[in-house]
Amino acid sequence: MKKCQDKKSESLQDQGEEVSELFQKVKQVIQMIEDGNSENYACGQVGINRATFRNAALRFKVDNEYARALSALAQNQVELLESAIDDMRTGKIDAQMAKVEIDARKWFASKFLPKRYGEKITQEISGPDGSPITQASVSLSPEQENNLSALVELAKSKAKK
Repeated sequence: MKKCQDKKSESLQDQGEEVSELFQKVKQVIQMIEDGNSENYACGQVGINRATFRNAALRFKVDNEYARALSALAQNQVELLESAIDDMRTGKIDAQMAKVEIDARKWFASKFLPKRYGEKITQEISGPDGSPITQASVSLSPEQENNLSALVELAKSKAKK
């Protein structure tokens, strides 16, 4: 019985070490992404599968750090985009080559920071001074209600024909 308990405790200890090692790998990948490396590259360097990384990131509840890292990566792409523009202006790279690089980095930034760099236009409708829209209620006299009902019935009968 004692040997069985010892094996169980060794097994649990091994699992704890594996979890701790996985957690450290997830943290390393997140740091590398934040430093401007792609997720694919970071996972390869740390030696972890991307699917394993993503599942572990959710399990360890580091989604905020992961989101922050992706935001930093997108910001890095914007800085590199600006650098490509400068390189094109100074003649370091060809204009067509710069266009391809700029378009790729712009696309990347729009996917990772859509609110800031995306092309989606949103329109909000509000009342005066940003207040909510209010609906005005209309009061009809009994005669107006009858006339309105008659018009609705007439429209329904014509729609059926």
